[in-house]
Amino acid sequence: MNTRDRWHYVYRLQSIPDPSFGYTGVTSNLHRRLAQHNRRENPSTAPHAPLQLVFAAAFPDKNALMISRNTLKPVLDVLFPGNAYG
Repeated sequence: MNTRDRWHYVYRLQSIPDPSFGYTGVTSNLHRRLAQHNRRENPSTAPHAPLQLVFAAAFPDKNALMISRNTLKPVLDVLFPGNAYG
């Protein structure tokens, strides 16, 4: 697959044991990234695993993703309270 054809995602995770912890990130492989978080491979989320996906938005290119990420982050913080951003 050509990397220009790959979708890019803004996603929000919420800790299952501590629902007050949320994390917003970006990735081009949502399934793999969620697995990495739940395997505690990310220092920001490791103490809060397991995590569940509560929101994801797909964008056709990275430029649109970066613009939307900055717009979505404050909205996601209100909808899904938490304190981490990757």
